[in-house]
Amino acid sequence: MQMNIETDYAVRCILFLAQNDAYTPSGKIAEAMRIEKEQTLRILKRLQAAGLVKSQRGQVGGFSLAKSTDQIMMRDIIEVMEDSIKINRCLENDGFCSRNGTPSCQVHQYYNGVQSILEQIFGNTSITDILSGNATAFSSLS
Repeated sequence: MQMNIETDYAVRCILFLAQNDAYTPSGKIAEAMRIEKEQTLRILKRLQAAGLVKSQRGQVGGFSLAKSTDQIMMRDIIEVMEDSIKINRCLENDGFCSRNGTPSCQVHQYYNGVQSILEQIFGNTSITDILSGNATAFSSLS
C-alpha cells in the first residue's frame, strides 16, 4: 500500500490545525503546507464531512479541529482519504481473490497478519502521539 499524496496533505493539514487554536483560513493552511489552495480546500472539506475538522464563516472564520488531538487517529484520516487501506487486493471483501482467502493459502495468511499490525498501528497512533514524537505504537514490534 502506498498512500496517495492527498492523504499525506490531509495529515499535514490536521497537524497544522492541531498547532493552531484559532480558526485558520484554508489559504493560510495551503501556504504554510505548500499545497495548492484549491486542493487544500477539497481535502479540508473531506475531513469536515468525516467530522475531523469544522469550519466557520466570516472574518475570523476558517477551519479548526472538530475533535481533540488525542481523539484523532491516523487511521481516521487515512480511511477518509484512501479508497482502501488494504496492502493487497486479496484482502478486500469483494471476493476478488481466486483462492477466496482459504485457510490453506499461506500468502493470504501472511498478508492478513501484516494488515492486522498496520491497522493496529494506524488505529493506535493519535495526532497527539505524532506531535509529541511518541512512538509507543511501535514499541510492541521491537
